[in-house]
Amino acid sequence: MPPPRWFQLYWSSDEELVDSFLSRAEEIDADAVVVTLDTTQLGWRPWDLDLGSLPFTRGVGIAQYTSDPRFSELVAERIAADEPEDPVKVTPQAVRTLLEMARNHPGGLLDNLRAPEPRAAVQTFLDTFSNPALSWDHITTLRERTRLPVVLKGVLHPDDARRAVDLGVDAVMVSNHGGRQVDGSIGSLDALVAVREAVGPEPTVLLDSGIRSGADVVKAMACGADAVTLGRPHL
Repeated sequence: MPPPRWFQLYWSSDEELVDSFLSRAEEIDADAVVVTLDTTQLGWRPWDLDLGSLPFTRGVGIAQYTSDPRFSELVAERIAADEPEDPVKVTPQAVRTLLEMARNHPGGLLDNLRAPEPRAAVQTFLDTFSNPALSWDHITTLRERTRLPVVLKGVLHPDDARRAVDLGVDAVMVSNHGGRQVDGSIGSLDALVAVREAVGPEPTVLLDSGIRSGADVVKAMACGADAVTLGRPHL
């Protein structure tokens, strides 16, 4: 029997891509869709910037997109519409980046080096990854678009938690994205207490962010969480 699997949905600016992801999640019998609310645009991440750690720009970590039929359509449309660009200045860093794009794109390395798809895929991903206009109106459409249970991740305010429960979502996940995406925000454990008070004892409330040990799990459950999720420890 396969272990439980949840699909984490970053809401794209292309609604057909959102539907494609939801459909694929159902096809693999995912147990839930977890909608991440706090990444409508990337936060200021000094550590990543200091290290020059921008993997998506090199095609790293976007296989979920490059394997998607709707995303492939968007890439093809981009290539067809692109006008010839001025020649790119060849530098060692540019060559390394193009090699990584080609290596991480589906298909053979030599074919990818000659093809426009790897670079166009990265550009398309950066253009469509998130939706800055994400709103409650989008969330209300989910019941019509998927049969899977829905978890909202990134809830920090009790009013948002109440509204989510009123909309009939299956769980809310209190998260500040590990303090990495929502820098300077309220601590997730502090938010958890207010969220549980707001929604009452019945709704499922999960805690994400800051779990490093069993003691953290116990504290979270004492503050009202039904369960916690782990990110950093396994990485």
